[in-house]
Amino acid sequence: MKLAVFSKIGNHLPADDLCAVLADHGYQGVEWQVHAEGHISPNDVEAGADRAAAAARRRGIESICLAGYLRLGDDGAVDAIARQVAAAARIGCPAVRIWAPSSRGATPYAALFGRAHADLAAAAEVAGAHGVRLVVEVHFGTIVPSASLTLRLIDGLDPRHVGAIYDPDNLTQEGLEHWRLGLELLGPYLAYVQFKNARWVQVDEPGADGWRRWRREYVALEQGLVDWPAFLGVLCGRGYDGYLSNEDTRPVPLEERLDAGRTTITRLWAAGAPPAEDGRGAVGLAGSANRAGGAGGADRTATKNTVRGM
Repeated sequence: MKLAVFSKIGNHLPADDLCAVLADHGYQGVEWQVHAEGHISPNDVEAGADRAAAAARRRGIESICLAGYLRLGDDGAVDAIARQVAAAARIGCPAVRIWAPSSRGATPYAALFGRAHADLAAAAEVAGAHGVRLVVEVHFGTIVPSASLTLRLIDGLDPRHVGAIYDPDNLTQEGLEHWRLGLELLGPYLAYVQFKNARWVQVDEPGADGWRRWRREYVALEQGLVDWPAFLGVLCGRGYDGYLSNEDTRPVPLEERLDAGRTTITRLWAAGAPPAEDGRGAVGLAGSANRAGGAGGADRTATKNTVRGM
């Protein structure tokens, strides 16, 4: 197992400084966010990737993915993906992240799926020719919120050229499946895993319709809904030896988030903790104490969003 960071959590630092901090805190890899507010702009991806990769190499950090936001099915998606693939190949980066279509609009799933699958098949040929892997993130709000729906999109394509990013915290918002089932379904398509944690908190005031809704708060790993000892027990038991990437965006000093993530993940990984026998941890949700925020007292949290129904 190796540790990486999604560069979004350190966007306030120049790439050189970020990589220095990562190396000092025991991380080996970085997912570079391709975004106007990130270290690599999508409008200048080649030059940005060159600069970011050079900063990483100087500190012995591996650039594991160009993590962009290009959506399958959008106009010109395959050509845009090809440009990011070429930039990744140029710097020796093995993967480019892409997104599945949003599931929140009026377009029926079948139409979204058809366009996305056609684009993915075409883009995968380009990626394969460059020795780069396209990785789709399992993410709420898209047509791939679960491992099973992700597999439906990527099944039959060469796993050397197409894969999936698995983020257990995303699944506590939409798409939760038994950890073992999800990992078995993805099989050779699993590219790497991201880690963070969150919980649901009921809003103080009801809406105009009188309904009290819920919002998400990011919290420390041991205080959220994902039972990380259970999940890592399953992952370790499958012989996984790839990256676990820190995506902790709480309003806490970066160094604190890096240390906390490294310490917790490495401790749990070394323990090889088996899944909880009562079924809760094995499925994915931590116990009631964790859902309430844990027994460790007050913690600093970050509000994500208010949910208005499925």
